Amino acid sequence: DWMAWDKNGGRGDSRPPLNAVLAICRLLVARGRDKDLVRFVSLIVAPPASNDGSNISETSNETEEEENDDDNRKIYVDCIAALYKAGSYDQSDELYLAAVSKGYLPWSVVDDE
Repeated sequence: DWMAWDKNGGRGDSRPPLNAVLAICRLLVARGRDKDLVRFVSLIVAPPASNDGSNISETSNETEEEENDDDNRKIYVDCIAALYKAGSYDQSDELYLAAVSKGYLPWSVVDDE
């Protein structure tokens, strides 16, 4: 999966499975490569480039986008939590702001009610 994805400069038709992405996030944090993790997340959550030009039905495309958004949200949440637990507060804040600016997480974490 990683070889096919990386072969196109990280812009293959699809990204590696979610569990593989989350594992590499945890591994980068465990090795103290926090800045590499931030760069990796920004690359992995970028929308995949469609090279085939195929027409997918609107319903199928919406479902795929929703799943992609859910995966992106999970990636952000897991990576932010891993960075925070490791004491990398600046990088976790950077990822949180990126997630908020892209609409994957709300600005307010605690509900006002």
